[in-house]
Amino acid sequence: MGTGRESLIARSRAHLESVEERYGAHQLFAFGVGWTMVRAGIACMLHGVVPALFPTTGSDAIRRLHGVIADRDRIAELAPRREGLSVLLLLALVNAIVPWLA
Repeated sequence: MGTGRESLIARSRAHLESVEERYGAHQLFAFGVGWTMVRAGIACMLHGVVPALFPTTGSDAIRRLHGVIADRDRIAELAPRREGLSVLLLLALVNAIVPWLA
């Protein structure tokens, strides 16, 4: 039995081979999936507080992720959109309003 480090490296190589990706491509894919999940999760939590906000963001993200994972060539769909500033401003506004509602 090898050391934990060797085992981790061997398991990582086996995983990369099983998905037929190189390390950089796999890293990009995993980061894209993770970032999509984080954004959707935050939007879902805000939706729970104010139901009018982000009414379809969570379900849209789930459908998009399902499609991308089923067909990894669609990774470009996970790229950040240019809506970032407007979302940031909206989050700042919600952050300013929520204490007043409580």
